[in-house]
Amino acid sequence: MKGKLKILIAEDSAEFKTSSSDIFAENGFEEKFCEKDGIKVVESIRTFKPDVVLMDIFMSNIDGVGVMRSVKNIKDVKSPVFVILSGFDSLMHMQRGNRV
Repeated sequence: MKGKLKILIAEDSAEFKTSSSDIFAENGFEEKFCEKDGIKVVESIRTFKPDVVLMDIFMSNIDGVGVMRSVKNIKDVKSPVFVILSGFDSLMHMQRGNRV
């Protein structure tokens, strides 16, 4: 393998950034963090060209599925591996997700 694997992480939590940064570095990743905002994630994919993108399904402006669709239209960018996470913090969100 040439160089480090590049991982883009869409996360707003400073605590997560601090706790995970060393773990990614120790495991051969060059990490970059960006806001949990789909537009910013797409732009970061365009400029950083990550191998892996770790993001939430629920983000402002464009959700995780929209980000994956948008990346298909970016020329000169190989589609990264997407890891999409999500958690529900309320019954209302869980019920809303079931109606999609």
